[in-house]
Amino acid sequence: MKVWFITMQFPAPREIFVNNDVLTLHKIGIDISVHSLRFSYRKKAEYEKQRHIQEIVHTHNSILKSIMGLLVGVFKPKILFSLLWFIIRYHLYSPMLFIKSLILLPRIIYLYDRFEKERPEVVHLYWAHYPSMLGYLIKKYYSDSVLSMSFVAYDLHMRYRGSIIVANLADVVFTINRMEVDTLIKLGINPLKIQTVYHGIMSHYFKDAISKKIKGRVVSAGAFIQGKNMSDIVKVFANVQKELPNISLILMGDGPLKNKLKKIVKESNARNVSFLGHIAHETVIKEMRKAEVFLFMSEDERLPNVVKEAMASKCYCITTNTPSINELINNGKSGSVIEIGDLKTAEIFLKKALVEKSFREKAIEKAYVHIKENFNVEVCMMKYINTWNSIMDRD
Repeated sequence: MKVWFITMQFPAPREIFVNNDVLTLHKIGIDISVHSLRFSYRKKAEYEKQRHIQEIVHTHNSILKSIMGLLVGVFKPKILFSLLWFIIRYHLYSPMLFIKSLILLPRIIYLYDRFEKERPEVVHLYWAHYPSMLGYLIKKYYSDSVLSMSFVAYDLHMRYRGSIIVANLADVVFTINRMEVDTLIKLGINPLKIQTVYHGIMSHYFKDAISKKIKGRVVSAGAFIQGKNMSDIVKVFANVQKELPNISLILMGDGPLKNKLKKIVKESNARNVSFLGHIAHETVIKEMRKAEVFLFMSEDERLPNVVKEAMASKCYCITTNTPSINELINNGKSGSVIEIGDLKTAEIFLKKALVEKSFREKAIEKAYVHIKENFNVEVCMMKYINTWNSIMDRD
């Protein structure tokens, strides 16, 4: 089976889940390639090596390809004007979306021309916003081609109207949590086309031996940016350390708030705090496997992969009450869910998890089993493959 993934940028800094899906499909034997609408990331070569995707065919936008796309439009005016009409009809009164759609139009036409030549059996729009332009052209002129698309919270925030149109043209719409299903139905998407398939984590997390835990070790990972609330993690840790002086904290990540975070560490008199910076994903997992607790205080998440990885690494996870988190953690039984900004409750659970070994280990086992059964990326990708096959058999 030849499958195209259409995304905005690949590899991208904080999109490990895309990488997981692509690598797993490749491993299963799918002829997978990834085509990005944006220019390549400046650290593309470094990310390719870190994430083991050198063998995966992946293309990105460039000035030359944009020019070639415009030339294709000149020689295929029906395609050009069809896409222009789609953009004008649905996005004319949303200036920013309209302008960005026009900027990406040459890349879309270039990819459409390549699609006509290669004819993959499946085109999957990894994001439902700007990639829907390509989905529109494919379904308009090649209605027998299998088109699937993912619809996630970010797509809903974008309010890209064309994505709703294309969702009803698509053969299947995947969402990554059950909570979004009702939202998609209210937007007018045919409920018979909607399936929930979680973003999974790589299966080797469940096969490799778990490292020996370091007593009192707490870890967290994420970008040092507004909304991730890394400062809350330091404050919670510092207050608990007053009662448990031998505990340690490992912070993995980087960003513009790094210096501010270091200042908070100093002002709070927190000790044994290490900043590892932006590190390879394998190193992140190694650090999780040595920790007893994973602390995550972000306020803008949807079933974050980093929490899944921490659960698979047998950390006791304390995280915030973000949409659909109950699909991941059974509060009080397989981890702790706190309200955003509730540092006092976070301190109570952190202390309890570090001090009460039986409480911690019982929750860790429940969390590990839940992740293994429901968030294994191979299981998730087989759902994609089975769905694509059933659509092709139906047609």
